[in-house]
Amino acid sequence: MRNTRLFCYLDGETVWEYLEMGKNVDELYPDEFREEIQTKKLLDVAKKLLMEGEQIYLFPLDGPARDYSVTSFGRCFNLNTKRQMTPNYRSTIGDICFYIREKKYYIKEIFKKQGWNYDIKDIFAIYRGTNIRIYNSSSNKRIFI
Repeated sequence: MRNTRLFCYLDGETVWEYLEMGKNVDELYPDEFREEIQTKKLLDVAKKLLMEGEQIYLFPLDGPARDYSVTSFGRCFNLNTKRQMTPNYRSTIGDICFYIREKKYYIKEIFKKQGWNYDIKDIFAIYRGTNIRIYNSSSNKRIFI
């Protein structure tokens, strides 16, 4: 696959005006263009973090989790820092959640929305195989599966 580049024609005089006045040149680009570029950047980062056969879900760019992703293997990444988030197991409801900017995101809902098969045993097997530690919200302890 060839690298594709997106070009947006801007009037040179307008750009220089913005620069001389200290304004942000990003305002000249249409919102759709900026969203397309941001989504492409996040997808490029996410693809490098995926394991074989894993699918990705990017959170909406206008939400609080805009630079995070959840995978079909139950993993969650901060795509800015390229770090994997610690999963929180809620044994009372049998679901795994991630805390992103003080908000809880349950993967069962995300899996259902994406049409992925949600099986907690499969997710735990993946966690066990990749040495992911889980935080048990009920006992306030880290558990090793």
